Amino acid sequence: MAISTTIEVVIKKVENHHGKVWSVEPKDEDANKERVKKHKEKIEDNWHDRHGKVLDLRHHRPIVFLEGETLNFTCEGGFRFAIGAKKNPDVDEFPGTPDNPFGWDGFQLVAERGSKSALVIPTTADGPGPRHQRFYKFHGWVLENGEFKPVDPDGYCGS
Repeated sequence: MAISTTIEVVIKKVENHHGKVWSVEPKDEDANKERVKKHKEKIEDNWHDRHGKVLDLRHHRPIVFLEGETLNFTCEGGFRFAIGAKKNPDVDEFPGTPDNPFGWDGFQLVAERGSKSALVIPTTADGPGPRHQRFYKFHGWVLENGEFKPVDPDGYCGS
């Protein structure tokens, strides 16, 4: 029997070249850093082969996940939020792959102090899966003090 892995993901404020922004980050940044390191060559090769824009894994690491794993999204401060995922437009898409790695239809709304768990759908005999698309972009918003604040980080489905 396969062991199921859950990756805890937190939407939180981070400092970057745009100032303080809401971002989706792995709760265990060290574990994700190791996953990026493990998949680095594949990430770089696939990014290049798919005509990706500039890639800087030292300062901008995607959340690395695998088909069959679960991502559990929460928000720092317990704010209400919405989360979605889509094919990353910075690379050529892999034809026939799911529009998002979870099989969602649009944003998933989450109540204050809530969470959203999502299984990364596996490849089936019907066609290619998230691991073939590899590059996804999370998007959504956080409702902070009555204002909708955008969220926009990256994800990578490895194999």
